[in-house]
Amino acid sequence: RYREVRSSKKWREKEIEKQAKRLEKEQKAREKAANKYDKAIKKAESIEKKLDKQKSKVEKMEDALDKKIRRNRISDLDREKEIIKISKEQIKIIEIERDLQKANNSIRKLR
Repeated sequence: RYREVRSSKKWREKEIEKQAKRLEKEQKAREKAANKYDKAIKKAESIEKKLDKQKSKVEKMEDALDKKIRRNRISDLDREKEIIKISKEQIKIIEIERDLQKANNSIRKLR
C-alpha cells in the first residue's frame, strides 16, 4: 500500500514537471512567433517608406525634365538620356512593390 502511494506521488510529480516544461516550451514558441511577426511588420513599413521615396524621386526627375523641355534647354540626346534614367528608376519602383508584396504575404502567413 505504501509503495502504491509513493509511486503515484512520484508519477504525479513527474506529470507536473512534464506539463511545466511543455508550457514553458509553448510560451517560448509564442514569444518567438510574436517577435517574427513584429520584424515582418517593421520590414514592410521600411519597404513602404522606401517606395514613397522612390516615387517622389521619379516625380522630381519627371518634373525637372518637363521644365527643361518647356524651356528648350535640353538637346534631343540629353532628353533621351533623362528618359532612360527615369525608366530605370521606375523599374526600381516595380521591384520595391514586389518586395512589399512579399513582405505583406509573410505577414499574412504569420498571423
